[in-house]
Amino acid sequence: MANEMTWEELAAICPKETAAIDEFLDEWDIELNQYLHGIAGNVDWCEVVNIRGYNLPLDEFDEARREEQIIEQGQMLWDMLRAAYEEATTDGPLCRRIARIGFEDEYDVYETPYFVTELMPALSAVDLVAQGESPRCEFKSTLHVNLHTGIEDRSMEHACLKTIAAFLNSHGGHLLIGVNDNGEPIGIEHDRFPSEDKMHLHLFNLLRQRIGAEHLVHVEARFETLRDKRILLVHCKRSKVPVYLKNDNWEHFFIRTGPASVELQLSQFLRYIKQRFDKTD
Repeated sequence: MANEMTWEELAAICPKETAAIDEFLDEWDIELNQYLHGIAGNVDWCEVVNIRGYNLPLDEFDEARREEQIIEQGQMLWDMLRAAYEEATTDGPLCRRIARIGFEDEYDVYETPYFVTELMPALSAVDLVAQGESPRCEFKSTLHVNLHTGIEDRSMEHACLKTIAAFLNSHGGHLLIGVNDNGEPIGIEHDRFPSEDKMHLHLFNLLRQRIGAEHLVHVEARFETLRDKRILLVHCKRSKVPVYLKNDNWEHFFIRTGPASVELQLSQFLRYIKQRFDKTD
């Protein structure tokens, strides 16, 4: 079932995130023009700019790096908005997502645009593998065994924990363990745990030690069968507070950027924290 929503209606549901986008557009003095990356399909941040009636004139910027920074920051804000909307509707009678941008006349981008929302499907491992890796989904072959050496490798665990921390700090997501980069299920037997319960316990012990017990409420894990292979599906909800990953004597802060988990440098981290966590909900 589809539903239509204006920018003002969305702002009533997610005031913090829409205000951050308003502030961003004003900060860069983005001119009042129309701009659109395709009318339908997955909504990107340039389309939400169009909802507000603003345009990012990329060709007017002198330095390519500046363009890249603006695009990256804008996409991050838009991902926050979409995630906040999904979270705001999760506890209601309907679980909805922002699906695309609509126009009264699909060929006239100067028409007043609006959001089209739709019911969110319940995703299984089959659904996630079919969609492939994305900002909200990542595949890992193993939890703690290096397939090249055949021995336990702490870097494998770190890679899984980094992904989980990035999901928590961004818009949530799904980690599939026992699925390789090509989306092929190889199973959890390579990790050589004596049972699925032992594997589950090992993962959550790692989370307690390296991320913090207070964040376990945002992480759920279950085993599923995918093409006759058992895999571990880890679902991560969006955290309302910053999540840090401990590694040796250091704490690191990761977010999702596209289909990758990246560590923010200090200047990026401070800005992200301000936009994502500091403002009152």
